[in-house]
Formats: sequence, structure tokens, C-alpha cells
Amino acid sequence: MKKKIEKIVNKDIETLLYLGDLDFYPDGKGGQLGDRGYINGNKFKTIYNDKIYLALNKTSQFHEGQEVEIEVDYDWEKEISVQHSAQHILSAAIFDELSGNTVGFQMGDDYSTIDIDIPSISKEMIELISNKTNRVIESNLPVNINEINIEDIDKYHLRKPVNKKVLENNEDIRIVSIGDYDHSACGGYHVGNTGEIGVLSIIKTEKVKGNLTRIYFLAGKRAIDFYMKLTNITNDLKKLLTCDEANLLKRVESLIEDNKIQRNKYKKILNEKIYKEVNALEDEIIFVEDDEEYIKAFNSAITSEKYLFIGKNDDTFYLSSRGYNCKKIVDLLRKEYDIKGGAGPFKGQVKSSVLDIDTFKKFINGNLEAISG
Repeated sequence: MKKKIEKIVNKDIETLLYLGDLDFYPDGKGGQLGDRGYINGNKFKTIYNDKIYLALNKTSQFHEGQEVEIEVDYDWEKEISVQHSAQHILSAAIFDELSGNTVGFQMGDDYSTIDIDIPSISKEMIELISNKTNRVIESNLPVNINEINIEDIDKYHLRKPVNKKVLENNEDIRIVSIGDYDHSACGGYHVGNTGEIGVLSIIKTEKVKGNLTRIYFLAGKRAIDFYMKLTNITNDLKKLLTCDEANLLKRVESLIEDNKIQRNKYKKILNEKIYKEVNALEDEIIFVEDDEEYIKAFNSAITSEKYLFIGKNDDTFYLSSRGYNCKKIVDLLRKEYDIKGGAGPFKGQVKSSVLDIDTFKKFINGNLEAISG
């Protein structure tokens, strides 16, 4: 398809090209992803920004009046169709089996989500709606799209009412019918029959916005790819833990429990060691270089009335004090060294690739009067 560029909008990240009237579907409309493709070999996505624009990475290679070649990615369009039709069936299954309404839909590059007006959902409920959705998919129901006059709307038993603005404007309404199972007003892409979807998988749920539940799902090739990844991970875990699928969960639980026991033993030994070291301290200014857990445990064990503690782990310094001012330390450091971070009077944290313990010690000793109090 050849078109002339009528307008160019240069933004910080993307360049938007307006090519007159294009029968493309824009990103975000109805929760669906928009058309994708290539313009003179450059990947674009379709967006709506007062008009239909083709958005691509910021570039200066185009100019107004230029004739360009547009190639639509029909494989991507098919992918969108699969996800969108699967969403209709899933929403209908939730409505039928759980009396739940879909109040939000968002399609992403990796997964899609719907928000339903059910405050919590159990494993049994997920299994119920998942099985129902996949039975409908396997039934190879035809997916028909009809443009109807508003006067004929009552002939269809719509799952959710048509937007009031559409009704007020007396516009024709696009109805997507999945056999006799579901009828919905929708302007998006859809498959020709449910068998093209293949399979749907619910991968997780979470509570959102108070009384809503968000359901994450995959359909078609996305679901198959997800299962393949899970299979590969499972096989790797079986080799690593030397057990079969049936015992994999028990093996992991056993390792977690063993790890808790060993960590508790380690913490006990660590705390005893730190207690002895802290009690043996004579200096007010304490420097420790170790891992983060040791540093925090050591700091917590200090009970002196006046002290300055500086712990180093990799390029991070942890500051804690009583009788010294951590904020003054950081402010003075910033004047001499390239550091990141901040501090209050009693605690602070800074990062630096140029500071080491010895340099820090010299700095503190040279500024004792300034950082006291």
C-alpha cells in the first residue's frame, strides 16, 4: 500500500506520521492492541492522537509529501484476533458460571488481563471458568460480525449493555456473536471460529481496586509457548533436585524448611560472634566491611552512648550514629568525592566507586570536630 505523508509530529521518543484516512485499528481502543507493520521497512504501531497516526522510533528520514510503502503485519492481526476472541469467551464463562461482570480489559504484548467485579476467586472457581472457556473454544463455534441498526438491538441478548453515547448518537452497532453462546458490542479484531484460538490458560489472579479481581490469561500460541517454558523449567528442576513431578513440590518444601533451620543456626552463631565483638569494642568510631546481613546485625547490637558506625558492602556504605551527625558526614563527603545517597542526623547510606575503607577512615579522622554533635 502506497500513501503520501500529510503531516509529521516529532516527539521525544516517537515520530508520528499522518497519512490521511487509514482503516487501521489504534492501540488501546477497547483495551485491544492496534495494528503493526512496516513503513519503508521501519516498524510502526498504530495509535490515535486526534487522528490515526503511525508511530515509530524517533527518526528524521521522512518528510511531508513523501510517498511511502506501508506493509501491514497480518500475523500480528491474527494474534490480536485470538487474544480478543478468547477474552469474550472467558468473560462470558465468568458471567455464566460466577455471575461476574467484566469491567475492564487490557491486552498486552506478553499477556492480557480482565478485571471482574468479584472480590476474590478460588482455585476451584478458576478451574471451573477455565474448563468452560476451553470447552467453548473446542466446540468450533462460528464467530460472526454484524452491523445492526439500534432498533434491532433487542434481537441480541447482549452480555453487557451498549454504551449510552452510542445509543444517543443512534449509530449502527457492531455485534460480535460467538455462536449462540455470547453476543457483545465490539469494534475489535476477532477470529472466524473459536477453534482458531486453540487453548486459553489463566496464569494468575490478583485483587485490585478494592472489590475487583484481575485475571491474567494467555491464548493460542502465547499459551503454548508458556507451557513449553514451564515444561523446560520443570525438567531442569527434576534434574537438579533428582525427583519426578509428583515429588517436586515436596522436595522444594523440604529444602525451604532445611534452609530455615540452617539460617536460624547461622543467625544464632552470628549473633553470638557479633555480641562478643561489640562488647570488646573500645573505639567510638567503628568500621566494618562484610555482607549486608552482618553489617545490619552488628549495627543493631551496638549499645554505646556515643558511637559512629560505618559498614561497607561492595560500593555501599551504611552509616549510623549517636553523638555524631551522619548528615554532616554525607554533606562533607559530597564536596570531595563522587557519591550518591543521603542521610539524616542518625542514619545514612551512600554509594561510591572511588571510596574505600582506608580513605573513609582518613576522611572521618580529618573531620571529627565538624561531624560531632
